[in-house]
Amino acid sequence: MRTARYPSQQPKYIAGHQHRGAHNGNYRGGKVKHACAVCGRESWFFPSQPHVTCGAAACYATWQGLTTRARGSRKVDVACAQCGATLSLYPSHVDANNFCSRACQGAWRTDRQWGPNGGNWRGGKDAYLRRQTRVRDGGRCVVCGFHLSTDVHHITPVASGGEDAFANLLTLCPNHHRLAHLGIIDLEGYRRTDWRPAEAATSAPARAATASR
Repeated sequence: MRTARYPSQQPKYIAGHQHRGAHNGNYRGGKVKHACAVCGRESWFFPSQPHVTCGAAACYATWQGLTTRARGSRKVDVACAQCGATLSLYPSHVDANNFCSRACQGAWRTDRQWGPNGGNWRGGKDAYLRRQTRVRDGGRCVVCGFHLSTDVHHITPVASGGEDAFANLLTLCPNHHRLAHLGIIDLEGYRRTDWRPAEAATSAPARAATASR
């Protein structure tokens, strides 16, 4: 007896049933040939069921006893985001930034999260400039040599276009700092343009300060 169906039901139950053909769990035409990594014998498996061996217990046990390198893993080479060293990682372990050690990860996070480009930056560049300016001037006022209390002064004020650079900074005592701001003394003759910090510029503040000079 012929069953009447709505037109919308014809493809669903007759022509395009969801379990027909390649969508059926017993489908035999979707398998791919795969060679055993141990004995080399070829077997057929569904792509959704990847195998590295032929399925024999002896082959699987042998493969399990091999080292990761000897297994011929599907790892890919990526570079450490901090030092550039080559890493071999599984594709599922590859991130936007990969690291060869915790030290590199910590240095990378310090530079980007706590450095000048990070949201947690709190003026480390300014602290570095002030510290190194005092080192350059021996911790003393360049005018009178007073050292018990010192300030770091911008020769050309930032408001007037002065830069945060060593050539625009001087160590002054509070008295001469006040006189400089009042315009009573001229400090242009004390400007140093030939000095560079002696310490290696490895920190984020040092690199930022170096870039601004």
